[in-house]
Amino acid sequence: MSTDANNSPQVDVRDRIANFMQTDGQVRPKEMAQEDIQTLRAAASRLDQLLNEIEEARRKEAREKDMKMLQAATSCLDHLLAGMTGKEAMPELKLRPKRDTTE
Repeated sequence: MSTDANNSPQVDVRDRIANFMQTDGQVRPKEMAQEDIQTLRAAASRLDQLLNEIEEARRKEAREKDMKMLQAATSCLDHLLAGMTGKEAMPELKLRPKRDTTE
């Protein structure tokens, strides 16, 4: 192998990350005031809440989009069926009345 392989950008990045991790491990964490900790926890909680709301909005939007697509597909299928059978879309099925099984 040539020495060019050792100087590739990937190796350089790997070395920089390793140096950063070693330096970060040597730094002593500062003690924080209880008030700062509570402020950070409140901010983290609010951020988590916002992320959950965004995710729920995306899910709702996706469900609505899926429903529109399914309705369009149903309409296309009704059209295809009408074209094949020469009849209008199938009539709604009538449900049989429930029988009383308590006898």
